[in-house]
Amino acid sequence: MTNFNFGRFFSILLFLAFAGISAWATAESFHLSLDTWPKVLCWVMAAGFMVVASIGTKLIVDSLNQNIDVDNRGWQLVGGIILLIAFWIVCSMPTNTHTFFYRSDIHRVVNDDIATTEAYLQQLERFTVNANYKTEKINHLKEQVELKLGELEGEIRNEANPGFGTKSKQILREFASLLDMPKMEQLSVGQNASRQQVIDAYRSKIYALRDAKIREIQNETEAAESSLFKNKAKEHLAELRNVRIAIDTGAVDLNIAEQVAAVEKVIDRAYKTIGAYSEFVNFKGHDKEIYVPSDGKEAITKVKSTISVYNVWKDMLTTNKYEGHGLWFWVVMAILVDVAAFIFFDIAFARREDDI
Repeated sequence: MTNFNFGRFFSILLFLAFAGISAWATAESFHLSLDTWPKVLCWVMAAGFMVVASIGTKLIVDSLNQNIDVDNRGWQLVGGIILLIAFWIVCSMPTNTHTFFYRSDIHRVVNDDIATTEAYLQQLERFTVNANYKTEKINHLKEQVELKLGELEGEIRNEANPGFGTKSKQILREFASLLDMPKMEQLSVGQNASRQQVIDAYRSKIYALRDAKIREIQNETEAAESSLFKNKAKEHLAELRNVRIAIDTGAVDLNIAEQVAAVEKVIDRAYKTIGAYSEFVNFKGHDKEIYVPSDGKEAITKVKSTISVYNVWKDMLTTNKYEGHGLWFWVVMAILVDVAAFIFFDIAFARREDDI
């Protein structure tokens, strides 16, 4: 009669517990990022990925265990590593991190996104053309153009970095943003042109573009008197106020994918209005780049960036956006949960000599 193996039994239970946490987190992340997918499909995929990743770890452990006979030991090791990379490192661990972080931070993100958006909508709602508006905006534009021209001239004259380098191209991109252009092309000047001639050529081009922008500002401020955007701003403010109330009273649960998606759509509509009338908004810091991206792409709300597992990881690895928000803590927690599941899976289904 075979003795009941309590160690294996409890290892299976612990594997199911940790694997369940991991599968739940992966399914939640899938459903947040792909809210049109049925939740049951997200669960099936998440559970399947976790089991396959666990099998991958077992293949690795068995291939390295010299106390058991293993056919094609090298191929098992390679296969296990491939499964672990594909189903854990690429899928399970990032999505688990995303869910843990999302649940800890989404209320802050939503409140911040709404508060900032409301502030800019209020500027539109309260906008009035006054005697100083044109002068102030045009003078600010002229000051910024002169500042950037000084930077460009300094780069062109830079003996340590001759030619039109990375910094000069960055200044042209900043000019494009300042003058509301999709792109400012580099001028084609003759090889024999002196640096002063290059500077003069850019100065003439930029002054022409500046003057065109000034005329545009003058025309836009006249159109502003019709208050075309004021009613839109007022509508968005009412919608955002209702969203705040719904969240505060619990009528909206930000942990439910469909509900947070509905909240994001309200914020996104406000983003579009702010972007369309950005010339009448006084943005703070780098906010203009958020509401009116200089690359011409559609603005992405802070909420939408947090909903998307891809955007969260891209921002974490390429920016300091989440610095101080504990994202790396949740990376560690996600790894620990999965590693615990793998360990108990390997213990529960370990091959032993007496199993042969």
